[in-house]
Amino acid sequence: MIKCLNRGRAMRTLATLAVLCLLLVQSVQAAVFNITPGPADGAAGSLRATLLLANSNAENDTINLAAGTYTLTIANGAGQENLGGQGDLDLFEVGFSVTIQGAGAATTFITQSAQDRVFQVFPGVTFNLNDVTVSGGLAVDDGSSGAVAFSGGQ
Repeated sequence: MIKCLNRGRAMRTLATLAVLCLLLVQSVQAAVFNITPGPADGAAGSLRATLLLANSNAENDTINLAAGTYTLTIANGAGQENLGGQGDLDLFEVGFSVTIQGAGAATTFITQSAQDRVFQVFPGVTFNLNDVTVSGGLAVDDGSSGAVAFSGGQ
């Protein structure tokens, strides 16, 4: 039989371990979105609407794209709008990651039909793009071509 000589200390140690476990569980939370092509750009269930949700949920996000074409059609009428509602898809939730996972580069496409980039990644954001073909993109701010602009993101 083991006798606990310092019960108060043992209880504090257990409480500390419980708090650490809760913090660990909370720190690895992530949101997963599964979307299909079809909804109009900006409509509920579209890639743009999903990224707007991902930019505001304080979690690491994975967006799974079904095979098909996701076309960005909302022009950047505000000149240089950086909230993702117009033009390019802005990723700005600092301290979190966004992973876009396609169904295969030969079957999953994101294309920009309006005049702007496809993605703009801001400082402090980690962006992973897997198994997707990205096309189109002309920057409104400086007229340079390019589908993705990293403004300090990874």
